[in-house]
Amino acid sequence: MNRSTPLMFGALALASLALAACHGDRTDKPPHQFLPDMDDSPKWKNQGKSEFFADGRTMRPAVPGTVAFGRWDIDPKAAEGQAWAVSFMDERANLLREDDAFYRGTDAAGKYVARIPITVDAGLLRRGEERFNIYCAACHGYAGDGAGMVGQRWTAPPPSFHDPKYSDPREPDQKGTDGFIFFTALNGVPGPEGHVTPADDSDTVMRKLAALKMPSYKHALSARDAWAVVAHIRVLQETQRGTLSDAPADKRAALEAAKAKLPPAPESGAAPKGTP
Repeated sequence: MNRSTPLMFGALALASLALAACHGDRTDKPPHQFLPDMDDSPKWKNQGKSEFFADGRTMRPAVPGTVAFGRWDIDPKAAEGQAWAVSFMDERANLLREDDAFYRGTDAAGKYVARIPITVDAGLLRRGEERFNIYCAACHGYAGDGAGMVGQRWTAPPPSFHDPKYSDPREPDQKGTDGFIFFTALNGVPGPEGHVTPADDSDTVMRKLAALKMPSYKHALSARDAWAVVAHIRVLQETQRGTLSDAPADKRAALEAAKAKLPPAPESGAAPKGTP
């Protein structure tokens, strides 16, 4: 046997004991931590609070001036017109956000656009109805009248979309524009101190959040979804202004028959049936 063999076995045994101690095997002594930051790294959850950042938020906003490129290595020219690449190209466009009208609801002068900047078709209207019923109806009501169950108990009751100022784009405050409703759906309605900004410290953030009149829905709605919601709100407004003559001639008979089956409307001032 080579004389160095016992020495090698002895060195391996000592190394094994040292490694075991580092990994915390049973011992009366604590394990050694050579990289404690990696062993005991903090866990941050979405919407959680952080003591590390000045604004107190774990979720970090995008760095100002950042230019998005994409999450996938795809040549846009080579993928153009390819069905398999549609979702990837849409994602790339969403990251770039080059169109102010589509992504921000504003024109070159910074004013809200008067009309939806994309084609409104049946698919967009169906998507808008679905998103509205999921995220908006709880406060704004399924009819858009501000009578949702949550909205009636909110500290700042939501207004009715049937108020003329939310349908006339000529209103001086621009609340009747499609761009205003789009921006509000994504960014919410702040309290007296305005929206939360990256420069706010944690106390300011919490104070602004507590004073919100409406929270942001950027976490739930894409830009296209927000325009779909705007389109559905316009449909709800038309339901209050339209007449039977606005319906196609081949649909009027069915609408008349459905109307005849409805219970009579309660007299003005009368309590709804079942109200104590």
